[in-house]
Amino acid sequence: VEVTDGDQVTVAVHEVVVVNAPPVAPEVVLVPEPRAGDTFECRVSGEATDAEGDALDLVVDLFRDGEMQESARVDWGVSGAGETWSCRVTVHDGIDEDSRTVERVLDARAHNVLLLLADDLGTDKVAVYEEHPEPPPTPHIDQLAAEGVLFRNAWANPVCSPTRAALLTGRHARRHGLGGVVEPEGTPYMLPYEEELIPELLSESLVPYDTMWVGKWHLASFDSDDNFAHPVLSGFARFSGSLGNLEVNPSGLGSYDYNQWWKTEGGSSFEHEVYATTDTVDDALDAIETMPEPWFLGVSFNAPHLPLTPPPEDLHTAGFLLESSDEAVLYHAMVEAMDTEIGRLLETMDPEVAARTTVIFMGDNGSPRHAILEPWSYMEDKGTVHEGGINVPLIVSGPDVTEPGSESTALVHATDLFSTAMHTAGVPVSGFANPVDGQTLIPYLSDPTHSGMRERVYTDWFVPIDGGAAPDTEMIAVRGERYKLIVIQSDPYGVFYTQFYDLQDSHVDGDNLFDLGPLTPEQQEIYEEMLEGVMAHRALE
Repeated sequence: VEVTDGDQVTVAVHEVVVVNAPPVAPEVVLVPEPRAGDTFECRVSGEATDAEGDALDLVVDLFRDGEMQESARVDWGVSGAGETWSCRVTVHDGIDEDSRTVERVLDARAHNVLLLLADDLGTDKVAVYEEHPEPPPTPHIDQLAAEGVLFRNAWANPVCSPTRAALLTGRHARRHGLGGVVEPEGTPYMLPYEEELIPELLSESLVPYDTMWVGKWHLASFDSDDNFAHPVLSGFARFSGSLGNLEVNPSGLGSYDYNQWWKTEGGSSFEHEVYATTDTVDDALDAIETMPEPWFLGVSFNAPHLPLTPPPEDLHTAGFLLESSDEAVLYHAMVEAMDTEIGRLLETMDPEVAARTTVIFMGDNGSPRHAILEPWSYMEDKGTVHEGGINVPLIVSGPDVTEPGSESTALVHATDLFSTAMHTAGVPVSGFANPVDGQTLIPYLSDPTHSGMRERVYTDWFVPIDGGAAPDTEMIAVRGERYKLIVIQSDPYGVFYTQFYDLQDSHVDGDNLFDLGPLTPEQQEIYEEMLEGVMAHRALE
């Protein structure tokens, strides 16, 4: 302010320094509290304001081992054990800024994984599925369902070798190249070592797993270069069981059965005379007693696959049986015997070890033709891509189950067993050497109503078994929540035809919609989309 009388000037100055109200960053959290492999996201708790309460803009960043991520959300299977994930929120008012950070080092579940794999067992042969009026008794498998989650729409391949390759690699047959059965003799084929199997990844994880496979292998033949050594050279620390189906005698002197068969153990092979189903459980119990935790143990039953052999009478309730008894009766007795031995396995485990173990029970393909009983059709059996050939029992119990006795209708696949094992051990997708098709099952264990992580599920069969992208003959099936498409092609004969089914409220394919008249516009659109998906599936590498 200046004051003057014409001669002199007086000046008075009053200075005011405006202090910026500093921004205040809100709290930030990772929700839910993350473990390796889980889905979680970075969330801001509260508003971004300055000291006077005025709202400000904020920026949220998520970091993996110090590297900024593209999104504030982490999806299933991306994060790995031992990684440091941090969430940072920053607010800025144009002058000053403030930030807050939360940081977590992720742990693995590190549960044991016990895989129980049945050979030639469809959903019609497991009582708890209630899909057939006359199933064999399966009280112990039913009890497993009462303690876990039962999957209604689990797909495998229509024959056993491709399913085994799929669950161990997490990859469809189109990728690993094994499209049909590895015949025990006459072929040098074996699953290539370029494929990365569950035991290889688990043994090298942050929390290393001990691994073993007992029972049937069926990913190499007697004529393969490495034959009996193939399971161990593929990554398992130990193997004890049969290279393939039991009836094959590599000496060529007659055929074997469940009571006399060729066994491999400890690097040597020999003739063995213990009922095979019992022997497999004996080996499994020995393994559980000696393997350091955490462990992955594959228990691969030959049962109830051929040769049909009367089980010991204390393992079933069918009474006195001969090899000449009715085939379906023998088959049911073998299923019940397997169930009895599964009960012995689970009941003998130390309760504390069992509490730390995820148990997965699965069939490798549907029931065989000689075991199909009305009202099911023998045309929907093993070897087909109809539901009876590929929709298999899948039951999972263990520490992650929050609602015992529940069911999931999600579309799941044998490849998902690989991803579930990886999720349990905290091995992230970035740790895989090859593209993987599997999705983890763990979200369904904590929430059986969880919406499916895939819109469609695929399976196929082709010959020659290592035909890969250019087989001579092939069958491919794809289904969504309601509709299913089958494509059958034989290049040498110029055959190509499709079948289209409505699976709403049905566990069998039913009538081919093409036989019932023109498709509705909605059905036609879905059919064309599915056919396009089949073509994309054929191109997998």
